[in-house]
Amino acid sequence: LPAFIIAKQDLEKEKYSKAAIIVLVILIIWFLFPVYWTWNTSLKSQKEIYSMAPTLIPMKASLDSYRKLIFGENFLKSVWNSVVVAVAVTAVSIAVSVFAAYAFARVKFKGRGAWNTSILYAYLIPRSIVATLPVLLMYMAMSKSRIPRCCKGIMRKAGMRFRRSIGAAITGKGWRL
Repeated sequence: LPAFIIAKQDLEKEKYSKAAIIVLVILIIWFLFPVYWTWNTSLKSQKEIYSMAPTLIPMKASLDSYRKLIFGENFLKSVWNSVVVAVAVTAVSIAVSVFAAYAFARVKFKGRGAWNTSILYAYLIPRSIVATLPVLLMYMAMSKSRIPRCCKGIMRKAGMRFRRSIGAAITGKGWRL
């Protein structure tokens, strides 16, 4: 039997409960509704957007907002500038990364372990923490205490580990990853 017939038979054999299907439909609506609302709003007139009673379907759909965006503003020029910057940054980043990766893989140098460890730690840090770091620094600058109590222990442990790995890599003694 062809693979698609076997897959269809397997799906028919599997039974999903009505509750699971209802939960799935609710989740799909929950996640897709903002996309629908954005698209719906783009088709409304200014008067309808700012009316007190929101509408799920535009009373009078129009593409005027898209026409104003594309032809009235410097939208296409802005998109082109974004594409140029994105391509340039990506190309430079890849070029630098390729040479750095080759150096880390082939060349033996002092501090190589520390660099490898710091790169590994950089990949292990969630991006949400990196995004909140400027807020923490601003808080520290504005507050009387230098570091919030909740962060003192975490920052102290991370600093000790980083200092130990740097020292171990430079001297060739101590612990390493």
